Amino acid sequence: MIRRVKGFWIYIAFAAVLAFICLTWQEPVVWLAFGTYLFWLYHYVPRPVFYASIIASIFLPGHYIVTEKSNHTMLSSSQTSFQGYISTIPDLNGRTLSFHFRLPDETIIVMYNISTAEEKKELQKLRVGASCQLKGTLTEPEKRRNEAGFNYAQYLHQQRIHWVLSLSDMSLGRCASSAGKEYMFSSWRESGLRFIEKNVKQPSLGMMQALIYGERKNISEETLGYYQEGGVIHLLAISGLHVGFLSGILFYFLVRIGVTRENATLSLMIVLPVYGAVAGASPSVIRAVMMTVLILLVIRIKTTITSHDAISLTFLIMVGVQPYYIYQIGFQLSFMVSFFLIMSRGIIMKGYSSFLKQLIAASIVSQLGSLPLILYHFHQVSLLSLPLNLLFIPLFSIFVLPICLLMFLTWIICSPLGEIMAFLLNAVLEVSGEMVKFAVTAPFTQLIFGKPPFYLMAGLYAVIVCLFAMVEKQVKTWMWPAAGLLLLLLFQYFQFNMNPQGRVTFIDVGQGDSILIELPYRRGVYLIDTGGSMPFAREPWQVKRKPFEVGKHVLVPFLRARGIRHIDKLIITHGDYDHAGAAQTVLKKVHVKELVLGKKDVLDELEEKAIKQSISKGAKVTFMEKGDGWKEGGYSFFFLSPAGNETTKNDQSLVLFSRMGGLNWLFTGDMESNGEEKLVLNFPLLKADIVKVGHHGSKTSTSSLFLDHIKPKVAIISVGKNNRYQHPHSSVIKELQKRDIAILRTDEHGAISYIFLKNDGTFRWEIP
Repeated sequence: MIRRVKGFWIYIAFAAVLAFICLTWQEPVVWLAFGTYLFWLYHYVPRPVFYASIIASIFLPGHYIVTEKSNHTMLSSSQTSFQGYISTIPDLNGRTLSFHFRLPDETIIVMYNISTAEEKKELQKLRVGASCQLKGTLTEPEKRRNEAGFNYAQYLHQQRIHWVLSLSDMSLGRCASSAGKEYMFSSWRESGLRFIEKNVKQPSLGMMQALIYGERKNISEETLGYYQEGGVIHLLAISGLHVGFLSGILFYFLVRIGVTRENATLSLMIVLPVYGAVAGASPSVIRAVMMTVLILLVIRIKTTITSHDAISLTFLIMVGVQPYYIYQIGFQLSFMVSFFLIMSRGIIMKGYSSFLKQLIAASIVSQLGSLPLILYHFHQVSLLSLPLNLLFIPLFSIFVLPICLLMFLTWIICSPLGEIMAFLLNAVLEVSGEMVKFAVTAPFTQLIFGKPPFYLMAGLYAVIVCLFAMVEKQVKTWMWPAAGLLLLLLFQYFQFNMNPQGRVTFIDVGQGDSILIELPYRRGVYLIDTGGSMPFAREPWQVKRKPFEVGKHVLVPFLRARGIRHIDKLIITHGDYDHAGAAQTVLKKVHVKELVLGKKDVLDELEEKAIKQSISKGAKVTFMEKGDGWKEGGYSFFFLSPAGNETTKNDQSLVLFSRMGGLNWLFTGDMESNGEEKLVLNFPLLKADIVKVGHHGSKTSTSSLFLDHIKPKVAIISVGKNNRYQHPHSSVIKELQKRDIAILRTDEHGAISYIFLKNDGTFRWEIP
């Protein structure tokens, strides 16, 4: 049967993909498409191919279902003592130590807060494979808290990890060096990474670790961000290019020293899987290694295999072994780009004779093949992605990758020569890094589309496949699918402007406030506060490689997922860090038309910085107080405070009132009880259906007088999970419950959204 399906494996793999899509989305139109595809297979391909497709579409999703049902913990949350092995390279990041810890029945994540620089230096002696006796507290991994945010719990679940162990103490005396053979490859990987870290300086250090071992942790977050926004991040991952280059060097070397071609091929088939394991065994690495080994195997047994058969078999084997792969971004992008390059080989190689034209064609194919996935996962594309790839693919292929590999080998034999090569590589990387930075920071180079729905992704891939098929056949009607692609992209780009629904979202920014108001048809986009955390002075050993920043890691990704390209008004209620700490990041990354601040005698430091940033970006700066407001799209917004006679910073908060979705909304900033009392006196008829609880539920706010006056139906508390201030205060919760006011909290519900159409709406939240 295997011989009879030769040349048709791609049909079998596609049937499995459609079955997984049916399993994931469970929409009637998806099942209809799957049934139509099977009907087509039954009539137009050899019968064994049809049967194999049925088997693959049942077995692989079935294997996933069985795996998912068996993927649960064997531990109890009350367990505190654990005996096992360190199964990943210990990561010392600032004052945090983390590693995977293998127990007899499952794996957990271990986290430990380091106390001193001396302790950190001592913990650097920890090695993968060490046997340890640990004590601590188990907690569940954090779930996704905002739309398009990182789902840490799901990420660990797909690695069959269900707990995070927080240690109260960690010493080398609790561990014994007893690495077994199962950790041999990890030990080799650790030794190689440490060798590079000891001998090579940045930026070559981070680049060598990424290109040889698939480890990016020592590439700065800023550099990674620029490469991602420029559409060249794939060059920093181990791929078919790397494996092919290594295979070519090793094969040439073996043949030159007298090894027969047959034995050289056999040697490669043994060495490449070992390299894949040492390089981290990411999906892209496994795919590249498996495809190469598969091709070498068929050469050795003197048969033939098509490229699309090789990639299809690799896909089926990988998903059969680990069904969770299919939901990983790296796996999806690696296979999708490879698939389109293989299937478009006729267009690239036969249609163009010169290397430059072939490179351009290959880059266009790669860009279009990955476009729907890029939009789904990253929500934006760079207009300079194609020219950057045309420049950087040859640069990395001809210079950076070979130099990294040769420098690693040379340093072991002759370190002075390695230092010379590192000097050259550093110079090239610094120049190329500045080029990427210039390209991605230039105005109007980033197109923000927002997260596309599934049906639009399916439509994009349908017209892209149709386009390539017609171009390859040199059919003049290729303009029709090209026009369809353009129309779908335009629809995604402007879909929010055609949406009659409005939305009010309380973004989960931890211990802080950030509220996004989107009017119907995007007639207005207003962001009230940005959240943020107060910076603390840290010693050098305490500084993390990539510190968490609310604006960069929460707000900007959220805004891009919502397809927001500009903010009409950025309203900073007052200058505390938990309300304005991320304002500069937002002003830098998103086009803000107007910055709105409260009118007062003395501005806070953060407010002054926001004003300076706004002026540099050409944004209007407006100061507002009680009685000011604006109207847009049939909606009115009024400021009820400050009046100018407040005595505390919190009571100077801008307080905004509006009616949206048939409800009256009151956004109170950090207003406390004195300010609430003045609000009651100044506005005796004030009523609010929804109130944003002041000062995160502090006991100094949300007084009985205030609640009895405005009579809210829903109280929303923006507060950080397990915050050190113990907000919201129990007295505030009791007062709300006493009046049967529904309580929604970002620490318990994640982001909270009210989606409305005219005068009706409904609440949704991220964490069920």
